[in-house]
Amino acid sequence: KAVTVNALPIGINDTYLISSGVTLDDELSNNVDIIGSTFSWKAADNINVSGETTTTSTDNKIVDTLTNLTGSNQQVIYTVIPIAPNGCIGESFTITVTVNPNAALTIEKVVDFTSISAPGTLTYTITVTNTGHSYLNNVVLTDNFAGGATLESGDANNNSILEPTETWKYKATYEATQADINAGADLVNTASVVSTEIVEPIKDSATTTIEKDASYTVVKSITAG
Repeated sequence: KAVTVNALPIGINDTYLISSGVTLDDELSNNVDIIGSTFSWKAADNINVSGETTTTSTDNKIVDTLTNLTGSNQQVIYTVIPIAPNGCIGESFTITVTVNPNAALTIEKVVDFTSISAPGTLTYTITVTNTGHSYLNNVVLTDNFAGGATLESGDANNNSILEPTETWKYKATYEATQADINAGADLVNTASVVSTEIVEPIKDSATTTIEKDASYTVVKSITAG
């Protein structure tokens, strides 16, 4: 009596290197030797990455947008079980994805008065935006000219993390004195911002020019004698 021995699908481990915020698009059929195989797969949860599928899926493609929440490389490992058209189950294989951080931010600083001719208060608005795909931790804004700045809005969930697309607004003030007016030099205020993920300061400046008002009045009086 003849015995039919069905072939088991054999999977090949694969690796990817992507940037944070990029969509992984893996066609699983490219990793097995039997055409028409189906799959059962899921990713091991990595708390430092968002977007991975951690519940069992039977899709033939892995299409996950992976966001690295830290400033260092993170791995997401998918375990895939191939199933031949005849129902035979092969040994599992893995898809290992290294997700690079994509940390980026911008800073913009504006002042309410771009020129003055007398002492007064200058108010600065400083806008910091996360333009990357990584969460930014321990954000520190430095404004030595104004003696510091105060965060006024943007951290809606109060988690102290500058999240992707999130914008934080700061306020700072400087009291321009008569000595500043007399000196006549531009008042240039530079602010800088860093985070755990971005250690090189990102800077922007706002400038107020001094317009000297040199007018004066001469009063002459004559005393009869």
